Amino acid sequence: MTNSVANITELRQSIGTAGDVILLAGYVGGNNTGGGMLTWLDDTSTQDDGGVFYLVNSNGGWKRNVAQGIMADWFGVTGDGVDCGEAVLTAINYVVSNGGILQFPQGEVNIGTTRIEITTMNDPSFIIRGQGHGSTHITWDNVDPIAMDINTGNYTSETALLKFGADPTVILPRHLRTAFVS
Repeated sequence: MTNSVANITELRQSIGTAGDVILLAGYVGGNNTGGGMLTWLDDTSTQDDGGVFYLVNSNGGWKRNVAQGIMADWFGVTGDGVDCGEAVLTAINYVVSNGGILQFPQGEVNIGTTRIEITTMNDPSFIIRGQGHGSTHITWDNVDPIAMDINTGNYTSETALLKFGADPTVILPRHLRTAFVS
């Protein structure tokens, strides 16, 4: 029998036994994005990542099947224009560490004032995608510039809002290089 919960808060309070399945209606209440089927694992060594594996207690937690890709809304990313910058960062960190394809939702994904800098070194290959044909738009709120010393005259050193990089001394084979696809 499959149990169901309305949101992540209820999921984190639901204890299962090995192999139990639970239906998560949505990441937050009243919102059907970020939902899905999860399976209980008697696993306490896997870290809670806030999107794929939710450690509930000292016996285990709920895990999603990522065989078909990783959905950014599992981490709380929305396409409604509301600031979800920390959730975007969590989702990107997950795919950088674990590899796979991260799919952003349709609509306006607002990163707020969060600056994202990812440096990969020998991490698994990953792809970040939006919904096809311009249906996903990444926006930021009015991000204040980083304070600089005007006496130095260096006005071009401000950190980018979104930056992916790698160790420049390591040349990876083509099939292992990081890809950013819209």
